[in-house]
Amino acid sequence: MAYRLHDTPDPFAKVLAPPADESPEQAQARVRAERRAAERSKTIDAELESAGKRMTEQKSGVLKMLLLGQSGSGKTTVLKNIRMMEALTQWNDERPLWRAVILRNLLSAVNVVAQALQDAIQDPDEEVERLPVIPISFHGYSKPRTSDDYESNHANGSTTSLIPPAPQTLIDDLEEILYGSRQTDAEEPKEFRVRSQEQWMLNVRADRNYSKYMSVLNVVSQLRMEIKELWNDAVVRAVLKRRRVALDSCEEYFLDHSDRIVSRAFMPTDNDILQARLPTIGIQEYCIKFSNPAVRAALGLDRWWIYDIGGTKKHRAKWAQYFDDVHVILFLAPVHNFDEPAGESKPPSRPMSPQQRPTRQDSAEPGRPKSSGMKDMFELWQSICKNKLLRRATMILFLNKIDLLEKKIAAGKDPRAHISGHYNSRDADSYLTWLDKQFRAAMRIADQAETKRTCYVYRTSAVDSARTKVVLASIQTVVLEQSLRSVQLV
Repeated sequence: MAYRLHDTPDPFAKVLAPPADESPEQAQARVRAERRAAERSKTIDAELESAGKRMTEQKSGVLKMLLLGQSGSGKTTVLKNIRMMEALTQWNDERPLWRAVILRNLLSAVNVVAQALQDAIQDPDEEVERLPVIPISFHGYSKPRTSDDYESNHANGSTTSLIPPAPQTLIDDLEEILYGSRQTDAEEPKEFRVRSQEQWMLNVRADRNYSKYMSVLNVVSQLRMEIKELWNDAVVRAVLKRRRVALDSCEEYFLDHSDRIVSRAFMPTDNDILQARLPTIGIQEYCIKFSNPAVRAALGLDRWWIYDIGGTKKHRAKWAQYFDDVHVILFLAPVHNFDEPAGESKPPSRPMSPQQRPTRQDSAEPGRPKSSGMKDMFELWQSICKNKLLRRATMILFLNKIDLLEKKIAAGKDPRAHISGHYNSRDADSYLTWLDKQFRAAMRIADQAETKRTCYVYRTSAVDSARTKVVLASIQTVVLEQSLRSVQLV
């Protein structure tokens, strides 16, 4: 006996059955919709299966490494060095994209210097021996400058022709290229940040033939001589020093190379890219294949996943639970920050007002910063050492930015005036030796009665690519192999 529809025991059959009065056109539409739904279901299943495979692959044949440190500690620069070593083809392909980042860095640096001079001129307490002339024609988008115009500005005996801060529209245009849209949200942080390196590169590639970048460059190139003269002027340097305008090392670098950067033929060098600064938000993830067959054979791995964790305090909470299976933690300690506030509380490079500048009495008393970068650095290191989820990871410590440390000490600054440690000499080597001992001691205290871990310490300058490559090669062939053996991966 054949069952009719209303006789079937399946309670869903009646619900899923087509309407009794369905027309042929409606039936065709229903069938097409069912096919599309089935295709979507297959696509979702395939994506889930693919994601599962990727997760499985990441647990076998892959090295996982965390890059940790304060904001501005040099994590991204170390990552650039790794990519330069292991992904050279991709690195060279991305080279033209960095022009927009570098030009923005240069414009920001010019703004800092020009604003410092403007403030000095307007400050009644500031004694400027020779006041540079500020040509009115540089306000906004001025007409193209010529050599004759440049010479005429010096006819009055002034050594430099000060330009006011670069029109904000120029910087806005560059940020629009990098961000993909014009940012008008008042809640955005004062320091420009992008969501991810991959995204900003896609945004730059979307600028067909780099037309937007070239439009900005054409305007900036008209200021080539003025920018160069501004930065090289002795009066300007004296004002910056007197007003304690501390430029970042990358800002000084790009000002030194401004003539080359504003050229239409400019193509960034490796060192240009290492110096370029473009802060990102949150966790950045990179998959890099080991290019050296000997390394792959020694480690039994073919690639590594590198996670760059945001350096600010708000990015540090709760991230460890997602990385309990990492093999290596590379911690960046900026050793030059003994007299600086923590990275996130440090204001951007800009002139200090007369009220902000310390008096001679204040300057004579060294004291210790209320929220020092050194204190924040050790607190972050201690929290990592104490975290039980990260106990199996090999610890690598880079005492980074030793070039900036040596520069500070050469300028007369003494680390002993800002820390409670005691050592005989104020030279960089003595200070680095003391720091090394402090970091190792903090790890021993965190380990307590548990298995003692080894901490591998290197003195580095991340912008020195040759030196950094030697260090990275060393940790590949020695430290990482030991780490993987300890977790029975090789």
